[in-house]
Amino acid sequence: MLASLGDKHVLMLRNHGVAVCERDIPTTFVLLWTVQRAAEIQCQAGQLGGEDIALTDAVRERCRSAANDLGSYMGLARLVFDAAVRKMRAGT
Repeated sequence: MLASLGDKHVLMLRNHGVAVCERDIPTTFVLLWTVQRAAEIQCQAGQLGGEDIALTDAVRERCRSAANDLGSYMGLARLVFDAAVRKMRAGT
C-alpha cells in the first residue's frame, strides 16, 4: 500500500474505498472529507443527462493548486476537525 501511495496523500482502493494520510489527524480528516465530498459530487453529476464537458486547463490547474494548498492550512484543519468532534459528541 505504501508503494502504491508513493509521495501522494490519497490512494483509491478498488472495491474498498479511499485511504488518506497526512501529517496529523485534523489535516487527514479534512483531506478525507474533501475527497469524499468530491466523490459524492462526481457521482451525482454522473446522473445528469447530456454530454460531458471537459474542464479547461486553467480550471484543472486551479483545482490542483487548491488541493495542494489544503495541507498548508493547519489552523483551518484543526478548527474543522474540532467542530466535527463537537458535533459528533452533541449527537447532531
